[in-house]
Amino acid sequence: MIVNKQTIDELMTPSAFKRENYSAHLYAPYSIKLHRRVYIYTHDSYNLWVFIETNPKISSYNEDVEKIPISLEDGNVINISPRFIALKVDGVVEVHTILNNSQKPSDKKIAEINAWQRFCQLHGFNYQNWTSEELTINKVRLANYKKLLRYTSSPNSVVNRKLEHQVLSEISNVRKIVFYKILQHFPLSDPEDIKTSIARLIISNQVYSDLDLYPFSMLTEISAHHEFHSN
Repeated sequence: MIVNKQTIDELMTPSAFKRENYSAHLYAPYSIKLHRRVYIYTHDSYNLWVFIETNPKISSYNEDVEKIPISLEDGNVINISPRFIALKVDGVVEVHTILNNSQKPSDKKIAEINAWQRFCQLHGFNYQNWTSEELTINKVRLANYKKLLRYTSSPNSVVNRKLEHQVLSEISNVRKIVFYKILQHFPLSDPEDIKTSIARLIISNQVYSDLDLYPFSMLTEISAHHEFHSN
């Protein structure tokens, strides 16, 4: 498999969605990063999507990758799809899998992980394999970003760039400010639009909050300058 721009474009192009497993849980959130709905099976995959969708270092991704032939250590070839392929802003391609969901993965799973590692090393890709535990290690942060995505992931919403800039200016004028006080500064605006603007600013790392430590609420502190920046 020769990797060039065309090949990467193919890896980043999702196949046409067709539901095959009607008994499995299906998530279908709208991605503001891709400007389309994404279709994701399993809770683990949805948790990984939250990480990828809110990671400002990732510019694009594909959640429905066509099967790729990869070689096992014994020489056999298997056709398998990763959970996600992501393209970072610096042009680096990342392959994400969720394979070892237990403390002691099976020999088959270990062989698949090793095969993906060799595949990515051969083609100059980054590789990240996840466990369920790693995806939920900080449950507060995960829940907070899921909440932020509910504000930003409506397919019918129109981004109000002017309002977003005004909200950013208001936050930048102080060391830090509580969420509900930002709403009070814009009495003529729809509170839902303010919430969406704040969520977009946090996800894009233009403002910061202690999302690793406390549930996101009207009492959450937000700052463009504060030490939240390091979180």
